[in-house]
Amino acid sequence: MSAEETPKIKGMTDEQVKEQFEKLELVLRETAEKFRQHGISPQVYAASMLEVGVLALIHLGANDERIHEVVTTLIDRNRALKKDAEEAAAAGAAES
Repeated sequence: MSAEETPKIKGMTDEQVKEQFEKLELVLRETAEKFRQHGISPQVYAASMLEVGVLALIHLGANDERIHEVVTTLIDRNRALKKDAEEAAAAGAAES
């Protein structure tokens, strides 16, 4: 995650935020796998997890602008990751 993709978290450096996101991504991958093992639809668990995140931001006192900023940053980062993965897969298929 680059510095411009790192959401700003009050009281934390960009490096601390990056480290926390790396840990969180591992937990989320494991959680998503458990959802799949239990036959829960990706649309259902995705909406549920997004709702939990927004609720947490509201409880932290974030206003709508801040919530939108965080969500937009995450959308942009994940679309870029998806694009990179698709390009890598296409490059790998072309080499085969």
